[in-house]
Amino acid sequence: MRVMKKISIEIEVEEAFGNLFRERCVLVAVTNGEKYLFGDKRGFYPPGITRLLGGGMKRGENVEMAAVRELKEELGIDVSREEFDKLAEFKIAATDSHGNRYFNISYLLYVDIGDREFFPADDVNSISLLSIEDIERLAERYCSLPKDLWFDGGERFRWYDYGQLYGAIHMELVKILCASG
Repeated sequence: MRVMKKISIEIEVEEAFGNLFRERCVLVAVTNGEKYLFGDKRGFYPPGITRLLGGGMKRGENVEMAAVRELKEELGIDVSREEFDKLAEFKIAATDSHGNRYFNISYLLYVDIGDREFFPADDVNSISLLSIEDIERLAERYCSLPKDLWFDGGERFRWYDYGQLYGAIHMELVKILCASG
């Protein structure tokens, strides 16, 4: 059993994006015992970018309930609440270019699904299997997204800003995984 880390992240962004509008989110480091499963949203992320599984928490859900629901939606698998290990709690504060403040708590959990069969579902188009070294390279790609690359599909935000947040979260995941052997 790991001790859950509490981490504060404060960022400045041009425009708020996705999870900054949500009060609480859950992200799950899912492994099959060998590699980590990351989801791809074709046509959404810039090339070379994929994401941890998870999403926004619904009112009344605790962290494990949200993780169970998200993995059912995104991988089509049933995982019990007891299988999760809480790795980190990120308290995120963001200020946009207009001075608006956004606060979010994102929980990072871990689960080993062993040899259970899974398939991409919901908003996940495909699953990438990544090593810890691959996750570290992904975090570096997040952190190096260009400032002039914008997403403009319903909401408008700068990928650089998105990358500063999720690069930090993915880098923290790498540290936790490496520390636990």
